[in-house]
Amino acid sequence: MLVTTPSVYVNLRNDVDAQMIKDWRLALQRAFLTGERLRATDMPYLDQVFSTVENYPNMTIDYLQYSKIGKVVRRVALLAEIPRDDEFHFKDGAQSLVQKWQAIIQEAEQATHSNEVNANAAPVPNDAPQATAAEPAREVTAEKPEPAAESVHSNE
Repeated sequence: MLVTTPSVYVNLRNDVDAQMIKDWRLALQRAFLTGERLRATDMPYLDQVFSTVENYPNMTIDYLQYSKIGKVVRRVALLAEIPRDDEFHFKDGAQSLVQKWQAIIQEAEQATHSNEVNANAAPVPNDAPQATAAEPAREVTAEKPEPAAESVHSNE
């Protein structure tokens, strides 16, 4: 699992997009997860929040981890009852977002793993001399050794 360092969190505190995503998370959390009964009259507003989140094009793993919006959306997808869900499809939208964000996380993990593998790979030594433009490449041919005329260890 990827872990964001605290220094990234410090930088995200001043990031306008990160704060906006965190605000969306807070709005969804207050509406869906506080234990208070959801009001059917709040659903159009919450639909707008969900649509905004769904259409946000710059979601990153750092934003997801910093805002914790993924945790809230995952819990919304698991709710038993949501007023007017047949009209606004909150649960389906939440499940779709969870899958979309899991793909972002998997891509980031694969990229991190790939970078770790490449960084740990030993360089392949290339000891063979390279031809330069001033020195044409020579063709190497294998010569057969001359047979020995006489054996040093002969049996006389």
